[in-house]
Amino acid sequence: MRFDLVDLSLFRHVVDAGSITHGAERAHLALAAASTRIRNMEQALGAPLLVRGRAGVTLTQAGRTLLQHARTMLSQAERLREDLGAYAGGLAGQVRVLSNTNALTEFLPETLSLFLTNHPHEVLDHDFVGLDRASALQRFLAEKAARAGRAIRLRVQLRSFDGVCRLVERNVGVGIVPETTARWAAQTLSIKAVQLADHWALRDLSICVRDYKALPPYARQLVDHMRAERREIT
Repeated sequence: MRFDLVDLSLFRHVVDAGSITHGAERAHLALAAASTRIRNMEQALGAPLLVRGRAGVTLTQAGRTLLQHARTMLSQAERLREDLGAYAGGLAGQVRVLSNTNALTEFLPETLSLFLTNHPHEVLDHDFVGLDRASALQRFLAEKAARAGRAIRLRVQLRSFDGVCRLVERNVGVGIVPETTARWAAQTLSIKAVQLADHWALRDLSICVRDYKALPPYARQLVDHMRAERREIT
């Protein structure tokens, strides 16, 4: 049983799109080629991965297992390309800096900005400042970039949006942060907020509970408060 990265990427696209036709489009493959690849995967496994229907496809248990591993392997492959790409020409590498909050806020932004400005060959075409690659937002952005055939070049990885905005102010790179964060930061920092026009940039936030009516009064009050606060922010 051998599945290459093209197979795994196609399978992920098919599942995300809900059909082989739309999955093939996302993977930039002809429908016949995509169908053959999926069929060959099932034959190699000896079990169906998808249940075909008029409304699209649904996962079998084997398909759910494969999808879980496919997402992990594709994410690791993307990180591999990013990490190795940084060494092009032997002029770049990774440096891990352990810092307390005071140094991160008061010292590192200026120091790093000067160093990175003086060493422009440490990155490829675009410079980004972002959260750790393991963060939900950074993984989300990396997936969107991968679908466009590109990789996000992270010059610095931080643990807070505030740190991202401060390094952006020092011209270290471009940062992608929530709109509310950008608005607040723009009040005190010399940064320019540019709203993303892509449809994926509009993310819906949901409060999930099993049964709202079954919650105790204090839990319902908390849910109501969070919903009211969200409306005030937007």
